[in-house]
Amino acid sequence: MQIIILNRQKKLPISKGAIKTIVINTFKFLLNADSRRLHTDGRRLARRENLRASAGQLTILYTDNKTIQELNYRFAGKDEPTDVLCFDLSQEGRLIADIVISTEKAWENSRLFNTSPRWEANLYLVHGILHLFGFDDVKKKDRERMFACAIKILK
Repeated sequence: MQIIILNRQKKLPISKGAIKTIVINTFKFLLNADSRRLHTDGRRLARRENLRASAGQLTILYTDNKTIQELNYRFAGKDEPTDVLCFDLSQEGRLIADIVISTEKAWENSRLFNTSPRWEANLYLVHGILHLFGFDDVKKKDRERMFACAIKILK
C-alpha cells in the first residue's frame, strides 16, 4: 500500500516515518484481530475481509482548522472545524482513501484532555483508519468502542 503524507501546517512537527509505522501497525492489528471482539456486525467483518489482500493508496493530510472546516462544510454540511475527516473512495478491495487531520484541533484537545498534541494527532489518524474498516461513531456505544480500540492500537 502506498502511504502519502502531506503536511500543510506549521503547528506540529510531522515525522513521516512514525506516521507510516502507525498506519502499518493499525492495519496489521485490524487485519489480525479476533473478528468476534472487534467486528460486531457483518458490515465491518465484510469490510475487513475485503481489505485483507488490498493494495491501494492512503493519503494523510495534516492541516489547520480553516481548511478542515471548509472540507467539513463542503462534504458533511457542518460549518465548524473538526479533528479528523475520512474520505473512502475504495473500489473492489483496493483501498483508496484520504484522511485529513487538524493539528490545531490536536493542540486544542491536548489542553482539554491533558495529553500531547502528537498523541491527539495519532489518535485521529487511527480513528480515521477505523472508519475505513467500517467502524462508526454516531452512537455513544460505538464511539466508546472505537476509542478503546484506538487506545489499544496506540499502546
